[in-house]
Amino acid sequence: DKQELLEKISGYFDIQEYPDVSKAGEILEKFRNKHVFAMYDGGEGFTLLSAKPQVDDMVFESRSKAYSSLDVTVLHSLILENGLGIDKQNMANQINLRYTRSSEEAVERVRKGECSLAFIINPTQINEIKDVSLAGDKMPQKSTYFYPKLKTGLVMNQLNQRG
Repeated sequence: DKQELLEKISGYFDIQEYPDVSKAGEILEKFRNKHVFAMYDGGEGFTLLSAKPQVDDMVFESRSKAYSSLDVTVLHSLILENGLGIDKQNMANQINLRYTRSSEEAVERVRKGECSLAFIINPTQINEIKDVSLAGDKMPQKSTYFYPKLKTGLVMNQLNQRG
């Protein structure tokens, strides 16, 4: 139930309704400097979840600050796990959960009744990946999407110009 979820997470997020889900990406980009999520449950509009300031100071799973400051970490910990009760094992096995890189596909799956909710987030930035790596952490599952995909077993080597 949407209202029950919003009550569970209201201590962590400011909640605002928007009338047009097609504008979700534009609005998320506008608020890129904070943790924001577009939650879609059908119809024309969506709910914007904006993290309250105390979320910036939280550390999740005894991980680095870089890991804890990722949007996907906040989504997984505060919304999926605490709000919806989807534990880490079910997230990893995609039980009661689907991932897609396309916000349009996510919205369409809800409209078709294949999913109950969709959460649209800003893409992870390269500097965030670097910060997590330098902190000695691994990125959370499904937090990056790179294309074209590297072939399995491909070895990467830095090429320096020889003089």
